Amino acid sequence: MNISLINAELQPLARVFDLLSNHQPDQSFIIYGIKKEDLKSLNSFIDSLQFLKAKSLGERQLIAPGEVFLVQQKTAFYMDGQYIGAREHTESSHEKHRVDLTSQEDAARHKYLLEVSRELICTHDPGGTYKFVSPSVHKLLGYEPEELIGKDPYTYFHPDDIAHVVKTSHDLALKGLQPHRVQYRFLHKNGTYIWLDTYTEVIKNDMGGISSLITVSRDINDLKEAEIRLRESDQRFRAIANNIPGVVYLCRNDETYSMLYLNLEVMNLTGYTPDEFIQNQISFVDLYHPDDKETIFAKVDSALEHKEPFHITYRLKNKHSEDWVWVDEYGQGIYEGDELRLIEGVLLDITERKLVEYQLERYTENLEHVVAERTRELKVKNEALVKGNSELEQALKELKSTQSQLIQAEKMASLGILAAGIGHEINNPLNFIKNGCSGLVQELKELPEYDEELLKPFLEIIDDGVNRASEIVKSLTHFSRQVKSMEERCVIHDIIDHCVVMLQSNLKHKVQIVKDYASEELVVIGNEGKLHQAFLNILANAEQSIQEQGHIVIRTARQEHGIVVTFEDDGEGIAEENLSRIGDPFFTTKAPGAGTGLGLFITYTLIKELNGEVQVESELKKGSKFTITFSNP
Repeated sequence: MNISLINAELQPLARVFDLLSNHQPDQSFIIYGIKKEDLKSLNSFIDSLQFLKAKSLGERQLIAPGEVFLVQQKTAFYMDGQYIGAREHTESSHEKHRVDLTSQEDAARHKYLLEVSRELICTHDPGGTYKFVSPSVHKLLGYEPEELIGKDPYTYFHPDDIAHVVKTSHDLALKGLQPHRVQYRFLHKNGTYIWLDTYTEVIKNDMGGISSLITVSRDINDLKEAEIRLRESDQRFRAIANNIPGVVYLCRNDETYSMLYLNLEVMNLTGYTPDEFIQNQISFVDLYHPDDKETIFAKVDSALEHKEPFHITYRLKNKHSEDWVWVDEYGQGIYEGDELRLIEGVLLDITERKLVEYQLERYTENLEHVVAERTRELKVKNEALVKGNSELEQALKELKSTQSQLIQAEKMASLGILAAGIGHEINNPLNFIKNGCSGLVQELKELPEYDEELLKPFLEIIDDGVNRASEIVKSLTHFSRQVKSMEERCVIHDIIDHCVVMLQSNLKHKVQIVKDYASEELVVIGNEGKLHQAFLNILANAEQSIQEQGHIVIRTARQEHGIVVTFEDDGEGIAEENLSRIGDPFFTTKAPGAGTGLGLFITYTLIKELNGEVQVESELKKGSKFTITFSNP
């Protein structure tokens, strides 16, 4: 049997802990010179090791393997065969009994804390190998302590996280520096990875070397998953916002409407970058036309006071132009209870529309003057030619018809100008996206772990999105009924299937898609990109309305009056008083910051352009049903 003597006066308590942690099966210890304030901690630590047991040492008492004798003050030791005697300079027997009881209580308390703690507590040798693992490992990771003791932790780390842990924690510990807290993924016994947050403490020996590492880890898996979902949601919002043909904003309700977020379209509208507004180098108030300021403030304040959306038309200054820019602003307040927190909205450039309206007014005035003159001439002729009254009436009818045709032609020409302008503005960000993706792929190809097959599906999705947006732009540039982009052959089932694939990451593990398609191929003539966007918005709303588990049933049919497509979900549903408002801009029943209220507004607009109609049936807590009817061509 191996008996070790340890003088606790000559080394730190951490070194004593390390010596005990590395004991052999037949080894026993006599620890003397123990400070009174260290006795409780030493008793608790020995009890947590399970294989060692602390005892008091009397005269000529036999020492058995695995026993640890604690002596509080300096004592002379002698050996006599298998016996070791000790002369303790202790306090009174009553005080000694009290200390023993307190030590036993502390040991029990320490053991209890190890067993019920939600954190995983471990000791490691300098190389990282487990020497001790607390019982909480079973609840946290599914293993028993014995399954990990003697194993290398890096065997269980996610391969992508090993280098990060080594650099920010293990290497610093081996250099004698305080390691950083580190987050990484650990392989659960069931085969999944769990995110852990770990703090490391270094234990040094008498020579200043590293004898052990102590780690404390906690489960942050739910927090990490929430963080990833939030980041993905923010990225999706910014991608959508930067492709909307208008300025999307989020601001404070202060004197200058200090901006918190602006999409890139603000540069086209004002000539200033989003950062210039966010850093308060410029504000929209500075750009208001002097004659419009009072009206803007009055309408916004009134709407916010009544917690209603607002719509304002006014003029802004673009720093690159001498002319004023006309805008339509749609906005609303964001509230917490009764307190107004922020304002969100969108600004649309309507300068071209205003110019067209002005031209139409002037043209109408001139036309009315011409009509009046012609009417007077006809009246004179009518007085002279009473017998030709029927011919005069016919001439008047032709004149009125000509007037209506001229007005309609002018409106269509003006709308074509507006559409071409919008198309030009959208093409720029589309080119940025396509060129940016191409550059990103070239950069990724330089990386050793570049995997073309892995990235290919994502690049195809991006390319498909850009191409569909390009199709929308092309349709805007051909705003009459004869445009080719509105004569596309749109296969209903193919478009729905593609939308489901696009939403697959949100639908899996949550929503079951049930397809009840017509046996025949259903085709409508229109614009495939617009129909795709309309269906995608409806499916996305249905998925978001389902809180935990649910179904979306998609049915198609050809009926006497046309093609009918229905989307039915068993989600939260829509209150009866809100059904008539769901197609309004900015109307949403989602929590503040969770939705813009533009999805169904855009969907209604697109379906109408495709000569379709949308009907909604819904009941709160029982789901919604969207029915889209395309008339026979």
